Amino acid sequence: MSVLVPAIERAAAILDLVAASQHGLTVAELAERLNLPRSSTHNLCGTLAHVGQLHREAGGRYCIGAAIARYAEAFVEQTDLTREFGHALDRLAEPDVAYLLATLDQRDTVYLAHRNGSHPIGLNFRTGMRLPAVFTATGKAVLSTLPPAEVRALMRGHWPKPLTRNSVGGVDALMAQLDEVRERGWSVDAGEVREGLFFYGAPVCAAGSARAVGAVSVSLFVSEPGAAVQERASRAVLRLAEEISMRLGGGATGTAKRPTRR
Repeated sequence: MSVLVPAIERAAAILDLVAASQHGLTVAELAERLNLPRSSTHNLCGTLAHVGQLHREAGGRYCIGAAIARYAEAFVEQTDLTREFGHALDRLAEPDVAYLLATLDQRDTVYLAHRNGSHPIGLNFRTGMRLPAVFTATGKAVLSTLPPAEVRALMRGHWPKPLTRNSVGGVDALMAQLDEVRERGWSVDAGEVREGLFFYGAPVCAAGSARAVGAVSVSLFVSEPGAAVQERASRAVLRLAEEISMRLGGGATGTAKRPTRR
């Protein structure tokens, strides 16, 4: 069994807090939130800044440093999921469709890659961007592969603030949506992240597990999609998810079925 190094755990906790903040945090704020001595926190922040993982702004606030961006780029390049997303799109991409790849981190959707279509998507997706999973098509696609009791436990006491008036309002409503995803094979974000934007998602599974390792979503830039658009989008996302899953050794995704008009 590996021996954990407390100083590295504390450094990781500092990076997590700074990454989650909008304008950075001071040593005093970090020490208070982590219940650490201010002197130790100062030394940790100074070391992280020295190696480029943090950057000290005027006024003493620490923000994420440039080294983190290099790590993120390396992660994307070395991740089979991201690589296979690109390979699959080289074969399957349609010019008027936007494609997203994401994974689940606790209660967040974390975006790993995207490919824009010929029209602006209306929302600036970037690598590492996080959104509440319960509102996104990719998040719901991954959650649909987890046991319902696990989803309820994950969200208990942690329901996020709605992003739009269309955002799903509670865990019972979410569970009903996930039942539909399991039945038809694809998920939908009907203006839950940004009003007027529709995304259709499907889970991506690797070898040896029914749990999704990530999910893909597509958008066709239609503010009020009818049955024909929904049929096309759901077919496109299921085909892409199945292609990536097969490349990862997972075969067809566990929930993927012939899309039905709703």
